Amino acid sequence: MIIVAVLAFALTVLAVCFHVACLKQLSRGLVHCRRWPLLGPAVILLGAIVAHLFEIGVFGWVFAVLAMSGTYGSISGDIEFGSLNYFFLSAETYTALGYSGNTPTGPLRLLAASEALTGLVLITWTASLGFTAMQTCWETTLPGENRQTRNPDS
Repeated sequence: MIIVAVLAFALTVLAVCFHVACLKQLSRGLVHCRRWPLLGPAVILLGAIVAHLFEIGVFGWVFAVLAMSGTYGSISGDIEFGSLNYFFLSAETYTALGYSGNTPTGPLRLLAASEALTGLVLITWTASLGFTAMQTCWETTLPGENRQTRNPDS
């Protein structure tokens, strides 16, 4: 159980650090957003989706390795190592979808809980960046106004 807890913590830290780095790089595109107001937010969100897919893949790989060892629990249902089933299990966990009949048992449930919480936070964080990107890229000013003097309450 301790090994799974340490791995769950390490994966959470790794996913958050990786996501911070990706979002920081993607947010640099906001400077050039005025030139491409539709393309800017799309590229930022597509890049964030790629980051999420990578994070899901890493969690899925750890699920597979721990489940195949047989020491740290298992995955109920028909799931084979080497198939995409571990990736799908991880994606369902990360997004809190919970769709399939494949569920972790034993200490692997701790890894699943950690992944679900991590996914929730990182998806929300991505949504926040997406909102900021759209707000920055799509903000318009009326003729004669500038952003500094604009009063949104009037």
